[in-house]
Amino acid sequence: MRLKLTVEQALALRQRGQALIAPGLQVNDATRAAARQSAGFQAQDLFAATLGVRVRSERSALADFERSRLATKSVVWTWLMRGTLHVVPTEDLDWYLAVVGQPLVVGTARRRAELGLDEETYRAGVKVILDRLERDGPLMREELTSSLEGAGLPAGYSIERHLLFRAALEGLICFGPDRGDAPGAHPTFTLLEAWLGRPLRRFSEEERPELVARLARRYLSAFAPAALPDFSAWTGLNIRDLRAGWELVLPELTEVDVAGQTLYAPDAALADLDDPLPQPHVRLLPAFDTYILGHRSRALIEDGTYTAQIKGGGMLPPIILVDGRIAGVWRMNRKGRKLAITLAPFDDWGAEAQRLVEAELADIERFVG
Repeated sequence: MRLKLTVEQALALRQRGQALIAPGLQVNDATRAAARQSAGFQAQDLFAATLGVRVRSERSALADFERSRLATKSVVWTWLMRGTLHVVPTEDLDWYLAVVGQPLVVGTARRRAELGLDEETYRAGVKVILDRLERDGPLMREELTSSLEGAGLPAGYSIERHLLFRAALEGLICFGPDRGDAPGAHPTFTLLEAWLGRPLRRFSEEERPELVARLARRYLSAFAPAALPDFSAWTGLNIRDLRAGWELVLPELTEVDVAGQTLYAPDAALADLDDPLPQPHVRLLPAFDTYILGHRSRALIEDGTYTAQIKGGGMLPPIILVDGRIAGVWRMNRKGRKLAITLAPFDDWGAEAQRLVEAELADIERFVG
């Protein structure tokens, strides 16, 4: 049976799936819970990822995020989907890496070759880095440069980034503690298994379809309604790498029509269809928020009129979300924990929405402390 949904219903499902309905998650470890609920935060800007927790949880604080990542280690920061940095629950890292790691390593082989990182050079470089980290503990990338140069190996930002990127996707390293006060401002690298305090679980190729299915369930819980091309865009993997696992999940899904698109949603998510959201519903999303990155097209949340403002220079700025749609952008200048925030609405959104925006601004100030 195919179910027809309005765009408003589809956006309500996605906002619920992302825990963007205020007040959001109300749990002890909001960072871990929000990372799980959203299927991971894109986190090349780690401070932005902390604000992703804020918008999905009730009364969490920046210090809570830092405690989860650095003290309890209930989340881990490393390269994953789309070859970008993510924060994911630590207990999920093993199978996330099993799904996306090797295909992304294969997909970036050509660039490594251009940089002179053939297989022999890569293996030699990784050994130098692992030996240094085992001896000296977490180190910044710049501190690893001298070891590579001392071994007569290629060094420099691009080379080291691709070397570290592959080592992370192979489950050898991850990001460790920061140097300095601002989250992610001066990151270090560390041995992954030392950071986890346990061996990383490895999976066989025969287990891959079920692991892909597991990731598809997590993805759909956060981003439905969606389709296989959306899952492909979100993971950064080819459809052929995902199809077998996706097809294992299809019996658990309902086919829906949204503005002429054939999409799918878990049966459990559709139980909330008749539960309306408050109108207007306003959230301030951080830069690179996963709500904006979960589908091949953003047509349901922005019709293309403001694409230049949303993605200028390849960056994805903080977004003002009104009723699930992009209604403007906002900017934040930060020095330490001091913030200066400016808003750039696309249209007049009315007095009630403005009041809710101001409440969001106040909550950001509270979150940062």
